[in-house]
Amino acid sequence: MDAIGNIISNQCASVAYICRLSGKTYKHDESLPDARVKLTKQVASISTEQENVSGFQSGEDVKKPGSCSDGPTASTNDHTVVSGEIIEDRCKDTDELHKVVKKSISRIRTRAGGLEESQLIGREKEIAYLNNLISNRDNQQVQVISVYGMGGLGKTTLVDNVYQRQKLGDRFEKCVFVTIMRPFKLVELLRSLAARLHEASSRKEELIERSASTKKTMATMGVEDLIVESGRLLGGKSCLIILDDLSSITEWDQISPVFRQMEKTSRIVVTTREEDIAKHCSGQHGKIHKLQVLEQEEARQLFSEKLQTLDIRDTAIIALPKTITKLRKLQYIHAAVKSDFVPHDSESLTTRGLNRRGACTLACCIALPSIMQSHNGLSGVMVPRGLRKLRDLHTLKDVHVGRGNVVLQDIERLTGLRKLGLAGINKKNGPALCSSLSSLSRLESLSVRSSAGKPGMCGCLDMMSSPPANLQSLKLYGNLETLPEWIKELQHLVKLKLVGTKLSENDSVLKFLGNLPKLDVLDLGSQSFQGEELHFQSPQTDSTFGNLRVLKLAYIGDDSSELRTVKFEVGVMPKLELLQLLLLGVTNEVDISGLEVLPNINEVQLTVIFDIEQEKIRELHASSSQDKIWEEIDQEQKRKEGEYKNKIREQLDKNPNRPVLTWY
Repeated sequence: MDAIGNIISNQCASVAYICRLSGKTYKHDESLPDARVKLTKQVASISTEQENVSGFQSGEDVKKPGSCSDGPTASTNDHTVVSGEIIEDRCKDTDELHKVVKKSISRIRTRAGGLEESQLIGREKEIAYLNNLISNRDNQQVQVISVYGMGGLGKTTLVDNVYQRQKLGDRFEKCVFVTIMRPFKLVELLRSLAARLHEASSRKEELIERSASTKKTMATMGVEDLIVESGRLLGGKSCLIILDDLSSITEWDQISPVFRQMEKTSRIVVTTREEDIAKHCSGQHGKIHKLQVLEQEEARQLFSEKLQTLDIRDTAIIALPKTITKLRKLQYIHAAVKSDFVPHDSESLTTRGLNRRGACTLACCIALPSIMQSHNGLSGVMVPRGLRKLRDLHTLKDVHVGRGNVVLQDIERLTGLRKLGLAGINKKNGPALCSSLSSLSRLESLSVRSSAGKPGMCGCLDMMSSPPANLQSLKLYGNLETLPEWIKELQHLVKLKLVGTKLSENDSVLKFLGNLPKLDVLDLGSQSFQGEELHFQSPQTDSTFGNLRVLKLAYIGDDSSELRTVKFEVGVMPKLELLQLLLLGVTNEVDISGLEVLPNINEVQLTVIFDIEQEKIRELHASSSQDKIWEEIDQEQKRKEGEYKNKIREQLDKNPNRPVLTWY
């Protein structure tokens, strides 16, 4: 447990890289005195304007409509609006002006609030440094500020934070943020830049531009026209331009001609991963800044305060440290290995007698992931007590609870859970499991798996008084023999998956499942039923499986339960569109009948691998040269597969819907 804690601690310094890969932005609160001062001024300005409007409505001394053209200019953080135009709008519709004023105040407050909540952990010095460089008026020429560093450090988030602060101020007439897309296309970048410059233009400029009869639309402009257009929009204006994710010197050389007409107090900020690109862009008069990796304490703070997703699926981690309970913002915990295989005692590939293809399929796709997952008897990740502290948790999968009831008691307190996956269920913790599930009223998805190699979950789920009413997806792995009665109450259940449940009395169970009103996908995995036959019978009253669209049947050869027949009768599954059949290690053909009576079936997906005859196995053991024997085995497999596919295809040809047969 301590080792896992040390791993997480040592890796904290590179958590920004993980954040970038997951597409997350992690930020931190800090005071913003400068932004607040600017905000206060702008809100006061707009509030005064609102008072003037109120005065006009009440007959107080304000300018009359005829004399409103010589008023001063009122400024917002997005664009400049001539005051005369505002007063003219007032004269036309004062109610509409009230709405505009309120909307402007709301927008400014929202942006300031967003800035207050969007402070970057450990980047306060960089933010102050870049803001000072950008705001400095001493340098009377266009300056390029380049920020560089390895991918994932947070360059984009850093410059975006600075950009948003600058937009709140009045230092620049136009502020534009452009991300360079991949693959790089100059015309697309210039079109994006020009479009954003248009958006940042004042209302008066827009009126002038619209009156130009010879103006081309940007969608039809080529590179030269776009350079001219962007230069026109930049000309004589103090602008802040952000170019995010520049990847080569060539890209800069193609873009930079646009900025020749910029006003000398303008600033360009470039982000890139390479130092040589940064130096080339900034030149002699610009500045470059290397973004460093976060200090360990800052990374730890970022990890604990902002981390929302912890995904350790398909890793060797079998237990989470107690410090996990300090990550109070966690919403998603994903753990363990995906596997539909329920291992049994004395399970081995050699006893199955599969051919090379079958053995590889079974080993690589099913058995080996399960063996790795069930190492030390676990088929889920161990978690510490105290999980109840993670009140924002939305998803918890897959957690092993087989060593006591403490974790289940914690889970009972996580009333916001939507998705839950549990492993290690047995008779001892069954009552606590049922109690926990009854408290999770918001639960939509549930996966329950018995301990690896154990007797299963017989009777473990029967004591639930009230199942989660909103449950839409249910997956059960392990020996049940009979389905819990409460499943009948799941009126919103859409997906049901059963693996290794070994249900008896197949006819009554299928009737039970067929009455679930919203069941859309039914997945019957290996050993989900005992016996040799699955018989989907015609409904006596209403349709059985009336809303089912997808049916998946999987069978892996086993002497204790050999599936021989699957039969569909008229009237069953009227909306079924897809049938998936996975048959591995079968001794004899599984007789599938009734496909011609399924009215909406569009596709049957089939995989079948037959068992190897014992005589051939003995020959393999006795022979010193096995290649010829394997060749004979493969030929026999192909012959059986071809015959089986032809039988399935004959039924499908009789179906009026003409469904297709595919091999998957």
